[in-house]
Amino acid sequence: MVTLTTDALPDDLVAYATSIDANRRYNLATRFAGGVGGHLTGGEWDVDANHNQIATVTNIGSKPTNALLTLHYENGQKSYELQQTIAPGDQMWVNLARLVRDRVADRNGNTLPVDLKSVTYELRDLAPGLGSLSVGSLALDDTFGFSITPPPCPSCCPLIAIQFDSGFLDLPPGVTDPVGIIGQNQCTGAQVNVTADFGTWSSNNDGIAKASYAKVQGIAPGSAVVSADGFVNGPGECECSPVMQNPTLQVNVQPQITGITPPRGLIGNSVSVTIKGNGFSPSPSVFAGSDIPVTVDSYSSTQISATFAIAPSANGGNHNVVVTVAGQPSPAANFYVQIPKTLIRDTGYGTGGLGSLVSITNGNVLDIYGNTLLTGECGVYRNIGYFLIDQESPAQTIQGDYTLVENFTNYTTDVQGLTPPPTEDNPIVYAQTMLGDTQFFGTKATSGCPGSNDHESFDQNLTVEIDSSHSYGLSMENSISRGYYSGTPTVNVTIINP
Repeated sequence: MVTLTTDALPDDLVAYATSIDANRRYNLATRFAGGVGGHLTGGEWDVDANHNQIATVTNIGSKPTNALLTLHYENGQKSYELQQTIAPGDQMWVNLARLVRDRVADRNGNTLPVDLKSVTYELRDLAPGLGSLSVGSLALDDTFGFSITPPPCPSCCPLIAIQFDSGFLDLPPGVTDPVGIIGQNQCTGAQVNVTADFGTWSSNNDGIAKASYAKVQGIAPGSAVVSADGFVNGPGECECSPVMQNPTLQVNVQPQITGITPPRGLIGNSVSVTIKGNGFSPSPSVFAGSDIPVTVDSYSSTQISATFAIAPSANGGNHNVVVTVAGQPSPAANFYVQIPKTLIRDTGYGTGGLGSLVSITNGNVLDIYGNTLLTGECGVYRNIGYFLIDQESPAQTIQGDYTLVENFTNYTTDVQGLTPPPTEDNPIVYAQTMLGDTQFFGTKATSGCPGSNDHESFDQNLTVEIDSSHSYGLSMENSISRGYYSGTPTVNVTIINP
């Protein structure tokens, strides 16, 4: 008994032998070798008056393969192509004499000439990955056929540089990403996807990331290493020797920010924000830049409550916010620092932001919110609604704590004893979304009402003061006329800049 062994892949079907009858009329021959490494050239068929030799192409692998046998004739000017999918352990039989005699068309509709004397042939494995084709022959006692001259023993084209298709993988908890494994054909330099040849996948820390065939799932923030085990073509003569490979992939599971509310805040203010996302536990830290110190007030795995203390000297615009858990930083999200730019009229109040003209003879002056500013007055007033907006495009409204300072210039009046209004500081708090300005002309009712031509006019300029060292002049400027003109009560507020 003879025992034959091979280092082929598990489950490969390998039956290699040479057998010749005593009269040398029948012959069966195959190489005791592995696959052809994906591409074999140099085989030849020649006319033989005594024998007809049939070529056999065997799939010795464990997966279906796609074989392309190309016959070249007339000095290589013409070709004849046979393509067949071969199941594992199955064969493709090619009888050249029958192809010529029966005028069998190839995959392109071509037929071989009846006076064909010889052909050369090449075999190519079109399936990616391992070359699992083997070539043999069978000689029959048949007159006027073709005998096969087998090609020279081919060298294997091994796969090198086996690695994952990305150098590292960043993903958030709860997300599964596809991954693959690639190699390089040493002969052609072509990249080959060999994922299917790796059956065992694992992670060194399933609490951080889990691995299964061709995919990785993030579990919790941290770092893990994913690996896969499989066999690929290694170097060899006449065959590709299977070689175990164990590529690894660095996986970083990172927290993820999906939103920050509010997404912006006024310079010089402390803003309470809510950060939403996942992977925020345990013990998250939040960084928003050196000029926005952050205090984490509370957290869960999906939400952080924090205070952003925006410095009065902070730069306006977007600042990157990063949450770090277990040494893994999240992708950055934006938080916008607002710089006051101007006031705009609140078109939802009154008519285009102007309230109704109110005349009183012994009444109260009410502001835009209905609060009483003055009592027992005789005169005329009007409220105007504004929003403070920032430098964004499009501009966004500002809420915050600051002082709105009114300055008055170009004052004129015909009333003896009237003087320009003094500079006025108006403390504004975060809760005040709409800002109100009350323009009143009048006197205490007990001292009599204004005369029919008593009035005044001036320009109003405004500044937002954050602290004693940081203030921002607003671009809006108003021209205001208020009082009585020929007995007609009037309060006109006209924007003259911009």
